Amino acid sequence: MRHSVFGLETNVKPLAVFLKAGQLTWSGVDLFFVLSGFLIGGILLEARNSPRYFKTFYIRRAYRIFPIYGIVTAAFLFRHLPFQLIHVVFGNSSPLTVPWFSYATLTQNVWMVPLGWFGPTAMTATWSLAVEEQFYLTIPLLIRKVGSRVLIAVLVTVIFAAPILRLILNSQFRHGNFACYVLTPCRADALCLGVLAACLMRKQRFRDLLLCNRKSLCAATFLFFLGVMYMTHAGWSPFAAPMNTFGYSWLALFYTGCLLVALASGPGRLQNLLSNRILMGMGTIAYCGYLIHIPLIQAFRRILAHLNCRPAVSFLSGGLLE
Repeated sequence: MRHSVFGLETNVKPLAVFLKAGQLTWSGVDLFFVLSGFLIGGILLEARNSPRYFKTFYIRRAYRIFPIYGIVTAAFLFRHLPFQLIHVVFGNSSPLTVPWFSYATLTQNVWMVPLGWFGPTAMTATWSLAVEEQFYLTIPLLIRKVGSRVLIAVLVTVIFAAPILRLILNSQFRHGNFACYVLTPCRADALCLGVLAACLMRKQRFRDLLLCNRKSLCAATFLFFLGVMYMTHAGWSPFAAPMNTFGYSWLALFYTGCLLVALASGPGRLQNLLSNRILMGMGTIAYCGYLIHIPLIQAFRRILAHLNCRPAVSFLSGGLLE
C-alpha cells in the first residue's frame, strides 16, 4: 500500500488528506523487524540445547529464503548483461549503481549507503532482507552461548544503543540519515525488542503479569499510537532527523506493544481476527509478494502508460518509492 498508493502525490485536496493519513505505512518494515525478532528468537530459544542447533537453523532459513530470492535476483541481473536481449520487451534497464555481487552476498544495504539511496528500483525492497540475513549471523550465536539473564542484559543494551548510534551517524556523516534507515546495527532495536519479547514470554511470571495487566498494556500501547499519529500529522519521512534518531525506537515500541496485546488477548474478536484463514493464507505468500511487488507495480504503470491512460498515469507516477 505504501509503494502503490500512499507514496504518491496529488493536488486534489480530499485525496491529499487521505494519502497523508497513510504516510507512515512505510513503517511496515519496522513491524516486520519486531515480528522477525520475536519469531526467530523464539525458534532459537526453543532449540537452544539441540546438538544440531546451527545446522538445522541455517538449513531451514536457506530453504525458506534463497530459492525465491535467487530467482528474483537472477531475473533482475539478467537485464544487466552486457548485451541487451530483452530491452525491446521490457525497456532499457536503469543503471546498476549497486554492485551485482552485493545482491548475491546480501550486503546491498551496506553498498547503498555511499549512494545515499536504494539503487535500482526493482531491488529496492531487498535492503530489509539484507538486514534480516545479517541478523541471522549474530543472534543464533548469542542465544546459544549466553544464559538468559546475560541475554536479556545484552538485548536491553542494544535497544538503548541503537538510537545513540543513529544520532551519531545522522549528525556526523554524509548520508548518515540514509545509513540510519538501512544498516543493521541502526535497526537492531526493533529486532532485539522482538527477541526480548520472545525471552520474556517464556517466563511464567512475565506471562502472568501480562495477563493480569492487559488494560494497562493496552493503555501504554495506545499512548505510543498517539505518538505515531503525531508523526503522521508532522509528515516525518523515514529520513527526517527526529525519525531516524528516536522515531524508529518509538515505532518499534509501539509495534512491540501491539504484539504483546495480541499475545495477551484471550478468546474473542481479536483472536478470531488474528486467526482468520484469509489473513494467515496471505502470510504464507507475503515474502514472495514483498520481493516482487515493486516490479509488478512498475509493470502495471507501464501498461497504463502504453494504453494512454494519462490521468491515471499522471497520478500513479506522482510519488516514487521510499
